[in-house]
Amino acid sequence: MKSLFVPIDYQRHTDSVVQCAGSLANQFGAEIILFHCFQLPLVSAETSYTQYPIEQLYEDNLIALDNIKHKLLDTEENKIEVRSLVKPGFPGASILEEAKQNNCDLILMTSSQKSKLGEIFIGSTSVYVARHSKIPVLSIPENFSYKFIKRILISISPQTIFHEHYLYAIKQFRESYKAQTELMSIFSKEEENKKNNLDEWRKALNISTECVHYFKREKGHVSDSIKNTATFGDADLLITFPQKHSLLEKVFQENITKELVLHSSRPLLTINE
Repeated sequence: MKSLFVPIDYQRHTDSVVQCAGSLANQFGAEIILFHCFQLPLVSAETSYTQYPIEQLYEDNLIALDNIKHKLLDTEENKIEVRSLVKPGFPGASILEEAKQNNCDLILMTSSQKSKLGEIFIGSTSVYVARHSKIPVLSIPENFSYKFIKRILISISPQTIFHEHYLYAIKQFRESYKAQTELMSIFSKEEENKKNNLDEWRKALNISTECVHYFKREKGHVSDSIKNTATFGDADLLITFPQKHSLLEKVFQENITKELVLHSSRPLLTINE
């Protein structure tokens, strides 16, 4: 990985994602791009014309990002390249656009937890990016302290078809950290015939059968089973592959990606098709 894209929102948990970005940049020999997107107030026909100081907003945000940059570079072990980027727009779409234009290999974001009501009506930029990005996204829990990655847990849905492009990010983490890797999948009774899909993943990653875990789907949320398995197995990194759903499925089925992004206690790497 050569370039890490780090959106910054200046919240109290910004330090967590910046710390992780610095450690990963050292591990991979990558540069860091700090990015902030500011939104201009919407002007309607009923409101009077107002001149917004866009240049001042640019300057103020660049100064704020540079302060974060210097704090990161002042850390003795962080001998890395860091640059700052500021742009007006809507956060989710701007993050995807700029990360793509800058040929970034990984997006790092904090997963700010919300109340249940907030999750329903407001959602999360982190969830939007994790579900729509063509670039792998690493979601960092609030107040998380980075530690060396020794164990990786990959959660694979029975519906997830193996593709070679999934392997790049997985191998980057696995080989760089020499991490032990395990696979898990949760099957319903109707999905028993899809267990061969997991065997294809096992062979592609050269993982022994002892590191492959099948779970019968019980009552309760699938996301809870995944989080519990990661916790009990002491995983340092959880990897999932967001599934596309129809409108009806979005209404009546659990959004596993959203639950994991917002509530996982482990860093979550999401890789889309």
